[in-house]
Amino acid sequence: MLKKILGLVTASVAALSILTGCTTANTSSGSALVSVSRVKQFVIPDKTTLAETRELLGTPIFFGKTAYGKDFACFSFIGERGTGEAVGKAMAHILSFGIARDKESQFVQKNVYVIYDQNNIVKEIHSYGYAGIYYSGWFNRYLLALRPLSEKELNENINYSKQYIIDSWKDYIVKEIPADVERVALDKNVPIEQLNYDEVFYNFAGIPDIAVGCAQKLFKQFTIEKMNKVTGRENGDGSKLELVLGD
Repeated sequence: MLKKILGLVTASVAALSILTGCTTANTSSGSALVSVSRVKQFVIPDKTTLAETRELLGTPIFFGKTAYGKDFACFSFIGERGTGEAVGKAMAHILSFGIARDKESQFVQKNVYVIYDQNNIVKEIHSYGYAGIYYSGWFNRYLLALRPLSEKELNENINYSKQYIIDSWKDYIVKEIPADVERVALDKNVPIEQLNYDEVFYNFAGIPDIAVGCAQKLFKQFTIEKMNKVTGRENGDGSKLELVLGD
């Protein structure tokens, strides 16, 4: 089977892979995931402060500054539909030093970028995200069925299933015909709609990598002012998260 390794978002994102590990993202393993439309009900431009935003959305993954000098904070929400069997496989993979059977687990990542002024008042809210499948092999890790989330999906409170992610990826590549995926189809000498999701491998990227890559899609040029991990948490972070998560 032909497998083609593609970049995630831009080449520079791959260089940030060392940032993966313990992050400050909000993770859900259930069938629901926060919707951006609900975030906007509570985080209101020209009213909500950055401190209040942190109470609602938790600790930012990172802080940045756009090319136009606008400061922003990135908050990430992750959906991982793991099962008891998947958790068992993951543990076996760890305990056997990576020598375990191959496994796949789906994910949805929604990133909210809050631009704030010199008085720490929210001015703008932007969002971008990806869905895909993490693949962990004997010695390698990749991403499969990777695609950006639509505006509709960003505003839904659904943590998508693996089958949905695969089917929607197929729809995405047929509609958008991404150049890199098209090259894989040409290499295989098949129509793009006949590609299987496990025939197109993307470079592995963790939560911070994807958050940074999404920021590049939104802002084009920006600088990372501070990359947070668990030590970046402040008192009160996420204390009102239940309001945003909803029922």
